[in-house]
Amino acid sequence: MIIKYTIKDYKKYKKEILKHIDSMPFIRSETNPGTEVSKSDWCLTSVFKRPYVEPFMKMIDPFVNYIQKEYEIKLQINVMWYSQYYKGDFHNWHTHPHAHFSNVFYLEMPKGTPGTEFKHIEQKFDVKEGDILSFPAFMLHRGPKITSNKRKTVIVFDTTFHS
Repeated sequence: MIIKYTIKDYKKYKKEILKHIDSMPFIRSETNPGTEVSKSDWCLTSVFKRPYVEPFMKMIDPFVNYIQKEYEIKLQINVMWYSQYYKGDFHNWHTHPHAHFSNVFYLEMPKGTPGTEFKHIEQKFDVKEGDILSFPAFMLHRGPKITSNKRKTVIVFDTTFHS
């Protein structure tokens, strides 16, 4: 099951979240071999201050409430990070162990920029800024190479469910 959910008022939070992300150290992501992501907080320790998290959590509250009500579960966010992709950047095929679902929020998504692709699913998901793509964490997926000169920014969060 793959869910696409649109945050209706994401523009209200976008500028503030990007301001916080832009203030973070410029650290390349070193998640798996062959991956090139220009800037991410993935490899920073969990004690590192992440000021974008508070406005992001407010913004995605409607999504969290929808999932909890629709599926009669308690959703727990286990880990969260942002990734900024510039021309030539990509994220190789991977999964997210230790989670039930992985969720990608598209904060900056210039027209023509590729969204998340899945290895064993032919269906393409047409995502745009303000969308969350939520999918089982075991599904092999990737962020295809960016060919445009415009930056793409995503915030990824892994979740587990409890009844």
